[in-house]
Amino acid sequence: MFGNNFYGGFNNNPFVPQMQQPMQPQIRTNKIFVTSFEEAMGRYADPNSIMVYLHQNQPILYEISTDLYGKKSGVTYEYKPYTQAEEKKDYATQEQLNNLQAQIEELKQKLGGANNE
Repeated sequence: MFGNNFYGGFNNNPFVPQMQQPMQPQIRTNKIFVTSFEEAMGRYADPNSIMVYLHQNQPILYEISTDLYGKKSGVTYEYKPYTQAEEKKDYATQEQLNNLQAQIEELKQKLGGANNE
């Protein structure tokens, strides 16, 4: 029934290469999540370095600086998504331009007429 397969019809022969399952790609990240400022301060950091930690539940990040002697100091920042504000374009209306032109002409007349051009 199974021909000359001595392994009962299944490919369990240790000498036959098995088809391997492709490995799932691992997601790599450089984010280090913490739950508090104290936890960020307690993490190891090389001397003379700056590490940034993200709070796992809040939009907060902790910047921890370590000096040459291993003394740490930290700053807490709150972050939010950046949205570019729409630039308000404030152009002059035709009426405003006409009023300005009239004022210029009036000043020219007061200063001596058309000879100043």
